[in-house]
Amino acid sequence: MNKTRVLYLSPWKRDFHHSTRYHTESQILIPLMYMPQKYWSENTLFEIASAVGTPITVDVPTQYRSFGYYAMILVDTDLSKHLMR
Repeated sequence: MNKTRVLYLSPWKRDFHHSTRYHTESQILIPLMYMPQKYWSENTLFEIASAVGTPITVDVPTQYRSFGYYAMILVDTDLSKHLMR
């Protein structure tokens, strides 16, 4: 996996208190199973993963197609929203 990091920024609010700030965003790994490797291009995988959140990167075996059972994509998603099944 690439050493990709996400920095969350939000607008400053006058009465901001860090103890009341709840983060609902999270990075999750999504396995895409039973998909032929001909669809494993980063653009195609990002298009599919964008249904769940913001795609960040694919893992190294997926990138180099060295492990052919499933593709893994790291996605930044808001867990307070309804996720697809």
